[in-house]
Amino acid sequence: MEHRKPTPNDPRDANGPRRISPSETLRQLGAGQSIASVCQAAGVSRGEFDAWWQKECASRVPDTGGDRRVTGLVGAVTIERDRRGIPHVYAANDDDLFFGFGYCMAQDRLF
Repeated sequence: MEHRKPTPNDPRDANGPRRISPSETLRQLGAGQSIASVCQAAGVSRGEFDAWWQKECASRVPDTGGDRRVTGLVGAVTIERDRRGIPHVYAANDDDLFFGFGYCMAQDRLF
């Protein structure tokens, strides 16, 4: 058996098995394919899939800690999330409150 280094267009990575892109994996799962069939198509074990899934999910969670400085606010806006991640927005006026509400909705939708 000949051992060769994969080229950039080779469907195998340096570890050997064929891999599919994360977006293709998510598309297949969204289309109703089983995790087992996705793992087989990607050439990965269930353990490798689970590790990838945990990493992928963690990377999509918005950074909700710390302070942000934004222009256009009259006063301070505080966004606190409860243990379930539900945002609670506090502000001294309606305009700032709705800005804070929009900010946390964008965090939940975009990340």
